[in-house]
Amino acid sequence: MTTRLEAIEAREREATPGPWLIEGRNHTLLSASGRMIGQIYQRGEHNSWIGTPQDLENMQFIAHARADIPLLLSIARAVAKWVLARQRELALPEHLEADAELDEYESILLEIAAAQDEMQAAIAPLLEDAD
Repeated sequence: MTTRLEAIEAREREATPGPWLIEGRNHTLLSASGRMIGQIYQRGEHNSWIGTPQDLENMQFIAHARADIPLLLSIARAVAKWVLARQRELALPEHLEADAELDEYESILLEIAAAQDEMQAAIAPLLEDAD
């Protein structure tokens, strides 16, 4: 069974590599290699749109999604790892007595610490200034 996160990751992997950008008078959506992905046409001297003004905003959203989605996926994965590690910690008995239980607890704490580091690294780009 495929999770929703795995399905999103699969679609992201299959998409044309980024970054994507919008160029020119016809507002062409291009991949980094120059491959046309989409276009909004203008006509005449008065820049009359074929379509609606919202189409350009939609195109901007699509162009940025190529970079935004991988970032958000990395954050979602990191948070999921942390949550699962915390759930494992909470499932342990309240009082650990056997050496095996202590070893498992130590292992879980290391897993939580690694997941926290991964979360912090994944979240850091969200706190940077936007382009």
